[in-house]
Amino acid sequence: MFSFVFFDTEKNIIFCARDHFGQKPLYYTNKSHFSCSTSIKPLANFEKKVSFDKECVDFYLNSSGILPTDKTLYKNIYSLPAGKYLKYNLNTKKIIIQEYFHPSNLISKKNYKHLNKLNSLSLEKKLRSKIYRAVKNCSISDAKVGTLLSGGIDSSLVTYYAKKINSKITSFTGISEGIENIPKKIVPKIVKQIKLTDPIFVNHRPEEKKKKL
Repeated sequence: MFSFVFFDTEKNIIFCARDHFGQKPLYYTNKSHFSCSTSIKPLANFEKKVSFDKECVDFYLNSSGILPTDKTLYKNIYSLPAGKYLKYNLNTKKIIIQEYFHPSNLISKKNYKHLNKLNSLSLEKKLRSKIYRAVKNCSISDAKVGTLLSGGIDSSLVTYYAKKINSKITSFTGISEGIENIPKKIVPKIVKQIKLTDPIFVNHRPEEKKKKL
């Protein structure tokens, strides 16, 4: 993972790049001058007058905390998307953004053609095998291993295969009264179907925590 800037003093060009999956941030602005940083705060200080981008704020609040990959909550402060690099020419003041990587690049065309010829049963068998091996590899530990069972597809699959690997696996489920119904209604059914012997349910009680504070 990386986020870096390279200044070519001979050609007067600035190159900015962000890692393949965007684990490191890179923000930039080009309103009064070009500036870039791995944090928004110094860019906001440079611009002096910063205002919220109302469309991005609405998007953020209505998408459970997601933002467009190329924007931030602030006007004129942008985010370089994952797998892309930026080229800024100090002579022409122009910005060019190009993609150097996309997750689809990881897909082998040869393997895709092979899988595309298989029927659904064969594909399901391969998928089951891969999930089993993935869970088994993550179960290697000197300490006890448990699963977080929320009742969704992901956690249910992980718990199902973890139970196959270790029959005494413990699952943990958080219950928030009045907020979520799945942990309370669905998880007990999953526990029964998978035949978990020692599930643990943790009740979240905000009132008690407030009293302690």
